[in-house]
Formats: sequence, C-alpha cells, structure tokens
Amino acid sequence: MNTVTLPAESVSGRTEEEKLANIALSPEFKAAVTYKAYAPAIGEQDLAAVLQRLGEVTSRVVSGDTEDVESMLAAQALTLDSIFHKLALQAERNIGQYPKAVDTYLRLALKAQSQCRATAETLAVMKSPRQYISQTNVAGAMQINIDMENPHVDRRTQSKDAASDSSVEALGEVYGSQDHRGESYLQQERTETRGVFS
Repeated sequence: MNTVTLPAESVSGRTEEEKLANIALSPEFKAAVTYKAYAPAIGEQDLAAVLQRLGEVTSRVVSGDTEDVESMLAAQALTLDSIFHKLALQAERNIGQYPKAVDTYLRLALKAQSQCRATAETLAVMKSPRQYISQTNVAGAMQINIDMENPHVDRRTQSKDAASDSSVEALGEVYGSQDHRGESYLQQERTETRGVFS
C-alpha cells in the first residue's frame, strides 16, 4: 500500500479523520491519483509532489491566471490532431481488405478530429472572450389599462370621460364617392402647377 506524507499546513481539518476526508474529496488529490496511474514513463513520481503542483496550478486558475490551462488545451489539441492522423492512416491501410476495420478507424479518427476542433475552439474563446451586448427597447407609446373595479386603484384623481366633455365632439361621416370637391380640387391644383413650370 502506498502512503503519502503531506505537509501538515496544507491539509485543513480538526481531526485526523476530517483531514483524510478533505484530502480524499479534493479535486487535486483525485487528479493526482489519476495522473499517477496514467503518467508517462519518466520514472517513479511522488504523489505528494504531484498533488502540490496540481494545487499550485488550480490556485492560479481560480485567481484568474489561465496560462496553464491554455498550455494544456494547446497540447491536447495537438495530441488529438496526431491521433486523428494516426487513425486515418490506419483506415487507409485497411481499405479493400477489411471494410469493418476501415469504418471503425475512420469513426474514431473523426471523433478525435471533432474533439480537436472543440478543444481549439475552447482555447480561442479563452484567449478572446465573446462580448455580450444587451439591448433594451423602450416603447414610444404605451397603453395603461386600469381596472376601475380594483379596490387598489386610487380614485382620488379621477377625470371626466370624453362623453361629458363638451369641447370633444364626434366627427361627421364623410362619403368619398359623393365628395366631388376633392377630385376638382386636385384638377385645379394640377392646372395651376402646369402654368408655373411651363
């Protein structure tokens, strides 16, 4: 069984059990264990050193410095691109002999290519975030309907309705087909205008 010794000041908790629980639940610890399991063959790595480095990187990211994450995304995009090309070449080698293998390799190649594109897009968004512009439309004319039966309506400043106002009267009806004044008026205006421009 592997044991890890961490500096006492790096672990929070009142009791030993609480400290162990906090370590086991920390994202950095889980990432360090996973990293150690998949680590490249560069020799035996100390889990405490990996955990400390992960803690430093995540602290910087939380404080707004995304340089490490940008480097990681760039490296992942390049790796995914390499995986795409390797799988595409494997598919090409099987053309004509093993159609199912060609299909499998090409599907995996296109998945790697799609992930490469998504990683590159994420990196681009981090480097130049999108700007969000909000627009507020204010209506020029508004209609306010007040329910006069509502007990919460203030009735102290009620005004008279239009029917009780003697200065407001209904307009008389206009029958366009019977109103020849408009037609002759237009003819007269045309004649006067011709005289001015001739």
